[in-house]
Amino acid sequence: MNRFYQVKLDGTTWDLRDRYQKLQFIGSGTFGQVAKASVGQTNCEVAIKKISQAFESKRYAKLAFRELSVLMHVNHPNLISLLDVFLSPNTTEIYLVTHLMEADLHKVIQTQNLTEEHVKSFLSQMLNGLTYLHARGIIHRDLKPSNIAINGNCDLRILDFGLARAVSSDMTGYVVTRWYRAPEVIFSWREYDQAVDVWSVGCILAELITSQVLFRGKSTFNQLTVIFNLVGTPSAALINKISNDTTSRCLSQEPHRDGQDFNVVFRNASPWAIDLLKRMLQLDPEERISSLEALKHPYLKDYSTPMEEDNHPIYDQCFETSNFSLQDWRRIIMENIAQFSSPDIESNIKTK
Repeated sequence: MNRFYQVKLDGTTWDLRDRYQKLQFIGSGTFGQVAKASVGQTNCEVAIKKISQAFESKRYAKLAFRELSVLMHVNHPNLISLLDVFLSPNTTEIYLVTHLMEADLHKVIQTQNLTEEHVKSFLSQMLNGLTYLHARGIIHRDLKPSNIAINGNCDLRILDFGLARAVSSDMTGYVVTRWYRAPEVIFSWREYDQAVDVWSVGCILAELITSQVLFRGKSTFNQLTVIFNLVGTPSAALINKISNDTTSRCLSQEPHRDGQDFNVVFRNASPWAIDLLKRMLQLDPEERISSLEALKHPYLKDYSTPMEEDNHPIYDQCFETSNFSLQDWRRIIMENIAQFSSPDIESNIKTK
């Protein structure tokens, strides 16, 4: 029998299972708050995300279910794992319990002097987690340093699957924080794929090397200008691939630029790091290296880990095109939560 108790935290009330104690506020985002807690009388600590708006509208319910469904579908050491999930007693809030990580990559970049070995280790772990997602047809769509969590022993996990989607023929354009957004998303292509994540990782790699944001655009169109200043303007062949006529005309009128020499811009980086950056930051996604190919790149030859062979079950996103009512969403979410079982959370913390 699960017993609950209430605790006030950062001005809100949390309804927690009594196995979670010593709650401490970590932060808040658009769709929830995050805190850390101890598990029972052990030294194990977890992160708990409270989603308060899931049942207020169909949009919020769909976002909550998307994050929940992806977390229930994946299990990889470089992805955040779902250890437990439960509803508040009045079933108005969802609580997601995951591993507790000590910092995010943004803070690490800002506060630490990273060696090339750090860079290679972080990059290989990101790509391992990403390759696992991509093999299952999942695009993260919001990779950025603040969504990459790090522990003191340099273990890395990718966070936040609220925008994750399976590949489809109709993808929304407003995804990924602007500075890490792939050009084909800005170009308003509707058929983009996993390559958008690789672009984001390329931006993160550059930031790991220089400790500076690579493409700090001030607006959507300025973001393109900043990108073109580094990698050059798109070719006529690439412009012809863009389905949005307005974007095509604007790009055709863009003054030609050849781009800069990566060896000068990243003068402190090794030749193989620069080569991998070039392959990740290709304007044409069809020419961009894949996450699996990047893992096999010579830059990471000492960090590559063999991929385990499995059936790669493809993520089912049929709910994305559904026309569920708010009541339908509530029922589906509650059914999925009821199916999740984690009786020995202490063991799961150590093994997942």
